[in-house]
Amino acid sequence: MPDTSLFQDLESNKQTLSKASIREALLAETKFHLGWNVFAGVTFLILAITLIVVIVRNFYLPALLVAIFLLVMVGYFTYAGIQGVKEYSALNNGAFCVKIDTLASKKSVDRSDRRVSSYHFHVEDIFVFESGLRFVRNRVTPMQKDLTSGASVGDVYYLVLLDHKPDKPRYIYNTKSFEYRER
Repeated sequence: MPDTSLFQDLESNKQTLSKASIREALLAETKFHLGWNVFAGVTFLILAITLIVVIVRNFYLPALLVAIFLLVMVGYFTYAGIQGVKEYSALNNGAFCVKIDTLASKKSVDRSDRRVSSYHFHVEDIFVFESGLRFVRNRVTPMQKDLTSGASVGDVYYLVLLDHKPDKPRYIYNTKSFEYRER
């Protein structure tokens, strides 16, 4: 009968990370954002075209201003989509690295009055590492559900850094809960 006591070795409860599993998470997140940018861009484009057709038939200055705003939004989402495609391609080719760093400070800032878009951000977790890199988490992602639980100054972390943004960790993993194996 296997030992199921509360004091069994915690090392066996660590989740295993690999370059492939991190790559999959990065690609999934980038694909989600890319899909959102395409959806929003197409939606704004359809609205802008509809409004332009209305303006051509019966000129109305406020409608023209709204159409210009919608076209600016189309441009923004087109740019964001192009950046997303570039990032997806780079990540697909493994353009990221995993570095080890030690947590120098951690704080949580309550922002319960802050609302951006449809997201409600209540707490912003700020992790500063000995190398000077900062990780700010203001939302939960499937790969980064609970970062603060059990996090203490002096803990060693795996930092996932994208090649085109080497100063801003995309994900962080506490070595208490994760073990990284290069495969």
